[in-house]
Amino acid sequence: MSTEIATRGSLIADIEKVMIGGDLSTLKADERLNYYNAVCSSLGLNPLTKPFSYIELNGKLQLYALKDCTEQLRKIHTVSITQVDPKQIGDLLVVVASASDRDGRVDSSTGAVNMKGLSGENLANAMMKCETKAKRRVTLSICGLGMLDETEVQTLREQGVATEPEGNKWEAPTAIPAVTKQQVAQAHDQPPAPASGEPDIRPRSQKGAQPTTQPYPEPQGQPQEQHEDLQGEVVGAEPVITDKQRKMFFAISRSANLTDDQVKGALAQVGIHCHRDSIPKSRFQDALHAIDPTFKFHQDKPAN
Repeated sequence: MSTEIATRGSLIADIEKVMIGGDLSTLKADERLNYYNAVCSSLGLNPLTKPFSYIELNGKLQLYALKDCTEQLRKIHTVSITQVDPKQIGDLLVVVASASDRDGRVDSSTGAVNMKGLSGENLANAMMKCETKAKRRVTLSICGLGMLDETEVQTLREQGVATEPEGNKWEAPTAIPAVTKQQVAQAHDQPPAPASGEPDIRPRSQKGAQPTTQPYPEPQGQPQEQHEDLQGEVVGAEPVITDKQRKMFFAISRSANLTDDQVKGALAQVGIHCHRDSIPKSRFQDALHAIDPTFKFHQDKPAN
């Protein structure tokens, strides 16, 4: 009982550190996940889009807002950026962004970047970064959130004030090592096959048996499976009509005022049960006779 009380007291102390001191480092992974989801739920954010991430600042593990957080907040609270006012002060570019919400409340925040020594594309990126910083900061402010924004964290990280915690980094797993014959045999509770020149000490029932890794033999006498090439024609089957013959067949059917169903029915009467684009070459003349039996719209030309 005393152990349960001590554990409960430790958990309460950890929760107090989070709620009062804003330090998430004392929580376990599942507890941080629950806290993360609780924050998202209270703000109406989708946790699957990763609206927050972690940063170590002043010895504390904290959450900071990512782009998805401010974008969703603007939509949820109907926040509109009403004005963006850029100005240059010395080597600094300063942007003041103003916003309003659906209740008529207005707010403004400032974003600033250092432009000293920048030119060309680097200068353009700095100007866009400054505007983005101002917009995101005013969004968090008007929605009542005092946490850091992604652009602010990037500046703190560059200055060495904040560090990226290990939990934010993900590495792909290393390649799975190849399974040896010894491991396969052990998995099947069988002694491995002897190497060349070694005596075979396996039971008589296992001597001469096929190894477990050998593929099953393919059945004999089965018909070969047909497949389609890039043009959609069946490889190994009878060649179909050419593009020129397809166009000729289409033109004649339209000249005869035949619908697609009528063309299909006419082909079926002469034993051609396929799409008109897949008519076999050897049946091309039969197909022409089927749709134009009086030779009104075509001449009897060889199929080539």
